[in-house]
Amino acid sequence: GASPGHRPDLGGGVQTDFTAESLPRNELSKFIEEKVRDVVRSKCEDMGMAETVTVREVSCIVQATTPNDTIQANFASVPQKVEYLSRAIMVFQRIDNVDIAIFSMYVQEYDEDGSGPRRVYLAYLDSVEFFRPRRIRTDVYHEVVVSYFGWCKARGFEQVHIWSCPPSRGNNFIFWAHPTSQKTPNRQRLQSWYQALLARCVELGVATNVHSLCDDFEQYGKLPGGELPKCPPILAGDYWLDEASRLWKQHEKRMNSNASSSGRKSNQIVEDKSIDLACMLKSKIMSVAAAVPFLVPVDPKKLGILDYFNVIKHPMDLGTVHEQLMKHNYDKLSDANKNVALVFKNAMVYNPVGHPVHMAALKLQNTYNLELSKMCEKWQSELVGGRRANGDGEVVIDFSDVSLKRKTMNVEVPTRKKKAKDSGSKSQPGSRAVSPVLGSVQPNDKLAAMAAAQIKSQEKMIQRKEMETVDNNVRLLLSAPTPASVSQLMMGQDFTVTDPQKKGKRGVGAAKKAKREDMGPTMPLPIPQNVTLNAKSDKSRKSWLAVEVGKSLRKMRSEFFVISLKPVPQLQTSEAKSAQDRMAKVFKKYLGDFSVPSKDSDELHSNPLVDMRHTYLELSQMRHLQFNTLRLAKYSSSILLYYLHRPDAPSLAPCCDNCKSIITKTRWHAAQDLAEVNLCTPCYEKVKQQKTSKVFTPFRITFDMQRQRKMGTKKTTSSSS
Repeated sequence: GASPGHRPDLGGGVQTDFTAESLPRNELSKFIEEKVRDVVRSKCEDMGMAETVTVREVSCIVQATTPNDTIQANFASVPQKVEYLSRAIMVFQRIDNVDIAIFSMYVQEYDEDGSGPRRVYLAYLDSVEFFRPRRIRTDVYHEVVVSYFGWCKARGFEQVHIWSCPPSRGNNFIFWAHPTSQKTPNRQRLQSWYQALLARCVELGVATNVHSLCDDFEQYGKLPGGELPKCPPILAGDYWLDEASRLWKQHEKRMNSNASSSGRKSNQIVEDKSIDLACMLKSKIMSVAAAVPFLVPVDPKKLGILDYFNVIKHPMDLGTVHEQLMKHNYDKLSDANKNVALVFKNAMVYNPVGHPVHMAALKLQNTYNLELSKMCEKWQSELVGGRRANGDGEVVIDFSDVSLKRKTMNVEVPTRKKKAKDSGSKSQPGSRAVSPVLGSVQPNDKLAAMAAAQIKSQEKMIQRKEMETVDNNVRLLLSAPTPASVSQLMMGQDFTVTDPQKKGKRGVGAAKKAKREDMGPTMPLPIPQNVTLNAKSDKSRKSWLAVEVGKSLRKMRSEFFVISLKPVPQLQTSEAKSAQDRMAKVFKKYLGDFSVPSKDSDELHSNPLVDMRHTYLELSQMRHLQFNTLRLAKYSSSILLYYLHRPDAPSLAPCCDNCKSIITKTRWHAAQDLAEVNLCTPCYEKVKQQKTSKVFTPFRITFDMQRQRKMGTKKTTSSSS
């Protein structure tokens, strides 16, 4: 008879063994599978249950992410392109002689670059509740992740990043249509799940320390005003990258609003020539119909001018100039003016006299010079050159050292007189109240020296406490690896955020008061003139965006785990050192005789169905590969295994029901009278003109078999070479 889980050979040389066990097995799959089966054997009385579990790496491809302009402009040492190895790992269990996909995760492996050390990012993780026996389901899922982290540690990776972000009800990360009886974890429950996972990592010697990503951003508030912060680890799809872009767009919107309004604080004047010039460029030049050819970079292929870059060696466009002005990337007015002039010069060089683009460039250049002349008359400062006219009557302006840096100036303003409480405090007639100006206090030398000594003493004390904190954290974590200890390390010293009971009872004001009481009395000292106050709203500091991102992370600090895999250096106490040495022996025992291969031995293999998790979700929706019941999970897993064995099967690609061609980019779907229709965009446009009663819904299609096939072949060839 046929062996369990295997279908008989129908003859004719056709493969019929589409099981999980017959999928290719590499060293990573073997390591995780053995560890998972050990857990099942130790917790399950049925010794044969462990053999029903199969672990396979179904995809391993090289991908890349490009940091946007906001990250490039506001952080130092940002790589232009960050490549990483994307792995898709799936766990199957054979139930009723059918392999069912019950767990899947997508991970990203990064080599050391300008933004961080060798690190791993647990990007997505999803499961369904059909694992048997149910009571060890969590232990099995934990072991899959823990064993993978152990594999990464043995490979030389130093950090693991996790964002504990639960899906909303009805949303799916990897598997489509979960069982209705399967609870969607809330934030607190998911954090507890990860805390138990990390406690298991520490228990096996995989992890040596745990902290929140929020703690890495605290250093940025201590940087000098003119120093860019070092870029945090870049991870594709991570929260802090999107949050930085959101905060920057919010800042740009506020700057545009402030530049267009005349209202200022009564004691402040904000001078921002860069924003003023950007607003003028957009309202007076870029909004004109003739400026359309100059708004975006020239695309020679799209416009049919393939010799463009042979003629124009330094391309430039108004959109780029406007963006650089909004980001304050120009130090002087002459720098911005050169780029604007370069835009029009390129147009007049490439297009002959009399060409519409040449004439539009000449007209816009004159308009720009006139508007800039009016703006310079309003600035009334730092203008070295004056206006003059050339022989053709065109307005020409000479620029030298006009600064475009944003400045905030305090001014004296009159205020209403207040009635004095006693006769000894009456104001003199005609006197005016003057707002205090930072730096106007002139401390004597003795008090200034005392202030400097106190600041230096505080810095040494903070450094000493930080080292003691690291020792205490390592000793606490390694001596008692429990979810509670992991939670305590994630809290750090930020009790105002992580202690909801105290915050709810006492309130923010009471908490601040108690904090002041704990600090004890302090001697009031004068503020040195070089100390910058109110850094919260000081946008002139180059680290302001990193500080604002850190504030956003602080509100969610318990959701961003940073796990250290390498030994913690410079431990001070012998207890912490001995605990770390003891856990190193535990990890060596956990690895056993398993030899971890080198990085160069990674075998890249691409499968267009599961290379990206959203592609699998899209096709699951189209083919109704659901996991909400055990019967549907068996069917969906069987279809999944078929395409994992045959990634080039023509039936995998979505096809139009009308023209039978492969659908790309957008699938138009309609369901009516139990019949479904899927159309490509050209066929949908034809049906739309016929005024059909069917309602079509567009769905994104990221599946591209030809591109994935070429990519997989190219990467596999480069890997083998």
